[in-house]
Parts: sequence; structure tokens; C-alpha cells
Amino acid sequence: MTVSINTIPVAPTGIAIQEFCNSATIADLVVTGADVTWYADPLSANALTPNTALVNATSYFATQTVNGCESTDRLEVAVTIYAPATPLGSTTQPFCSAATVNDLNATGTDVAWYSTATGGTPLAGTAALSNGTYYASQTINGCESANRLVVAVTVTILNSNVTQSGITLTAAQSGANYTWVDCNNGNQPIAGASGHSYTPTANGNYAVEISLNGCTSMSSCFEITSVGLEEDKVEMLNIQPNPTSGMLIITVSQPTDAVVTASNGAIIATLKLEGETVLDATKFATGVYYLRTSGGQTLKFIKD
Repeated sequence: MTVSINTIPVAPTGIAIQEFCNSATIADLVVTGADVTWYADPLSANALTPNTALVNATSYFATQTVNGCESTDRLEVAVTIYAPATPLGSTTQPFCSAATVNDLNATGTDVAWYSTATGGTPLAGTAALSNGTYYASQTINGCESANRLVVAVTVTILNSNVTQSGITLTAAQSGANYTWVDCNNGNQPIAGASGHSYTPTANGNYAVEISLNGCTSMSSCFEITSVGLEEDKVEMLNIQPNPTSGMLIITVSQPTDAVVTASNGAIIATLKLEGETVLDATKFATGVYYLRTSGGQTLKFIKD
């Protein structure tokens, strides 16, 4: 009978301090040895499973087994797990002009911005922002935070232009709040002038302050000098024949824009009037209609 006595193997070898990002398991520990087994302490007989979660600032102990013999000495490995917190910052960030990723604000180390909540590629700092959601991570000790700061971005670029038709001023920007001001009175707001359009009651210089999504913009001042002339036009607007069953002849002393509306306010036609203008009303339904000029004049006519 032959008896073999195998030598007790030495402990496996490896880096004594092993670092991980956010989370790791026993299977992530790296050592060199045969049939390596991990334990929670130097003397425990209860082996840890490969999917056991590692705990920060904790030591683990490894043996190796060669020819059926397990090493009595154990390699001690101290584990450090870096788990950076989510960066801090406002979850709603509005901008009142064109902006880029570099304009976003978050407090953290080595902050990166993404267009997705997980995965993806960091956005370039020069990438233009648009309305939507952006996500920020931070990286500490080479580890990126597992969670990302969620930021809702609104980019508002106001159109401060104003168009003029007759003496009526209209803001080009729609869907905003409007405050019409008197440029000749230190840009003081005009009482009751908060509509999309404004028709001055006196000659002067006027502008509009536009507000939307927390952003404001002031238009240029527009000079109005024809308020008195518009009043004189009331006697220079004429419609014939009235009532009519077909063609209408509209006479004005000065060029102006006008609309024809039904009695319920619906716009039937838009016109540019100069001298004598012929309006074909043959297809109009029988009823009462109104011709309104951009200067605020109104004439009623009847279609038989």
C-alpha cells in the first residue's frame, strides 16, 4: 500500500486592497490560486458564495485547494467600494435665450450630462439645449454615480418684433403676457393695455414688454402720428349700394386694411382698400355684415 502525503498549499496571492465602483460581489475579487474559496474571517469554516455582496471597508479571506488539500493560511483582502452620490442642483432650469450644456448647473465632481437616465454617451459642453430632460452624474475616485440628477429644461427665445397696421400695433410673439408702455413717459405701463394688439388713443411712442416662462423682452418703440387722421377717415368711408344683392363699391380716402365679418363675428373676407374697391358679395348668405378697417371704423351693410 502506497501512502502519499501532500504538502499543505500556501495561501493564494493577490492585491491586498481592492477597490470597486458602486457595488461588487465575491466573484469580482481577483486573486491567483487554485480552487479559491472565500471566507468572512480568518477562522470561519463557512465559505461565502460567489454572489455574496461585498461591503465597503470590510476584509475577506481566501484559501486555495491543491490536490484536495486546502491552505491553512488565508490571503486577506481589504475592500473599498466608492459609491458617489447623485450631484446636487435645481431640477428645473429655464433659459431665456439660446443655451448649451455648459450652461446647465449641478454641484459635484467631474459632472457629466446625458440625454438618458442610464447609459448613453456624455453630451458635449457645446451641444445646444432644447426643451426636455437632461441627466447629470458625478465621478469621484474614478467611479461614476449610479444615479443621475434629473433636470427639466425650458428654452424660451422671445420674438420682440412688433408689426404696425394703420395705428394698431401687434406683438409678433404669440401666447405670452403683454404690457404696452408709453415710451414718452419712461416706459410706464398703459392702463388696460395688456392685449396681443394695442391701438393708441393719442399720438406718441409705444412699445410692448413680453413675458413668457419667466422670460421678458421689450420691443423697440414705435412712433404713432396719425391718430387724428384716422378719426377724420370716418367721413371718408362709403359702401354702395346698401342693401346689396351682388357687387359692392367701397370708397376710402386713404389706403387701409379691412375685414368683413358676419353678425356672429366670423371673418368672411380680408381686404386692402384704396380709392374704390369692388367686393363681390354674390356668394354671401343673406344677412347683416360689418366692414371694419384697421383704423377702427365700422360700416354695416345688408346682403339681400
